[in-house]
Order: sequence, then structure tokens, then C-alpha cells
Amino acid sequence: MTLLSRKFTKSFLNCMHKYFDLVIKGWFVLNNRKKGAENIPLFLIAASAILQALACWVIAEFFLYFFSDSIMVGSNSHSTGINFGISLVAAITIVGFLVFMDRGKNLSSLSWFGEFLGKWQESKYEESGLSQNYNVIVVNVVLLCKTLCIASLISTGHAFWIIFAVALSYSGMISSMSKAGLYQRNEDPDIESFTTTGVFSILTCLFHPHFIPTILVILLAFFGFKFLFKFFINKFEHMNEQMIRSITEIVQCVLIISGLIFIR
Repeated sequence: MTLLSRKFTKSFLNCMHKYFDLVIKGWFVLNNRKKGAENIPLFLIAASAILQALACWVIAEFFLYFFSDSIMVGSNSHSTGINFGISLVAAITIVGFLVFMDRGKNLSSLSWFGEFLGKWQESKYEESGLSQNYNVIVVNVVLLCKTLCIASLISTGHAFWIIFAVALSYSGMISSMSKAGLYQRNEDPDIESFTTTGVFSILTCLFHPHFIPTILVILLAFFGFKFLFKFFINKFEHMNEQMIRSITEIVQCVLIISGLIFIR
């Protein structure tokens, strides 16, 4: 029995080491840090996206733990939340963390997409001074939206929603990359990537009472990416990595805003 137990433990540890190694490689692929790893299963890349989303939540909880205001009721201390200024610093840290993780790839993609929109507009309609600055406008709007909305979530005590917004938006990116042939091709990449993050998101409802908003945000992310992917193909007749990463940032903003709307 002892020998059987040892064999089982060794086999389990080897399996865990194998999958952990694949998740690390999936993280490299997710953040465009390593080429030649296209054969990583999509669900493991989605798992790495969940871990990255959890890291964002840990950053938010760090600020909540150390900088929350509190009052004394009798002999007990009770937290009264965190002021918006500290929440803003936490939000900037989270946004900066995400930029550092992908080495600014998503931001540069937004800039490229803004410039592409400007040139597309000028070729299809007419030139304007505003269209020449679409790259700056798109980047600044997305950064401002993410920072202020994340700060609002943290200040209202709903930092957990950051996990959903980041994980689900990256799941859509993973699925879209597979459809475009940039990641491992899959017959139904939407199901594989969103099932991983969807199940995880639903399981988190064991720790908070927001089951309905969680279901709504999963559906919003799933159908939002499917719609935008088809819309971009129909409108611009092609899809590349820059467009997909731009969609990811836009959907991430929408998912963060949805937290401010859905959570009561």
C-alpha cells in the first residue's frame, strides 16, 4: 500500500509539474513574450490568463488591506473602505502591471489600430485633422477609462470584478487569435477558452453573492467577442494580431464598466 501510494504521489507530482510548465509557456504566449509555442492548448493559455487576472486582484487587495480607513466600535476595528485617491493609485498600478506583462503590446496595438482607422476613414470618406490623431485618442481614452473604472470598483469594495474583466477579455483574445491562425487552431476555440474562465468565474460565486452579474458578464464577453470579430472581418475584410489586441482592450473596458452597472 505504501509503494502504491508513493507511485501515485510521484505520478501526480509529475503531472502537475507538466501542466504547470505548460501554463508558464501559455503565459509567455499570452503576453507575446515567446515565439514558437503555438502548440500550447488553449485552455492552458486561458488558465495563465486567470492567474494574471488574480495577480491584478492581489494588487488591489494589497492597497485595500494597508490603506483602508477604519473606525473603532467598542474594542473592535471596522474597515470603512478606501478613499478614491488611494484607489486611483491602485488602479494605475494595475494598469501599469498589465502593460508591463505584455511589454506594451496591447497599447501599441491600440495606437496602430487608431492610425489604421484614420487612414481607412481618409481612403473611404474624407481627410480631417482629427483622423490624423486617432492613435493618440484611442490609447488615451482606453487608458483613462480603465484607470478610472478600476479605481471606482476598488473604492466601492468590488475589486474582485477585476478578475472577471481581465480573465474574460483575455479569453476572447485567445479564442480570436486561434480563429485568425495566430495560436493553435481549434474547431471551436470560443468553447475551450471561455469554458475555462467561465467555470472559474462561476466557482468564485462561492465567495461573493453576485451570481447573476457573473453570468451576465460571461455572456457579455462571449457574445461581444463573437460579434466584434465578425464585424471587423466584414468591415475591414481582414483580421490581424493588432486588431485582436485592440478588441481585447475595448472589451476589457466594457467589462469593467459593466461591473459598475451590474453590482448593486
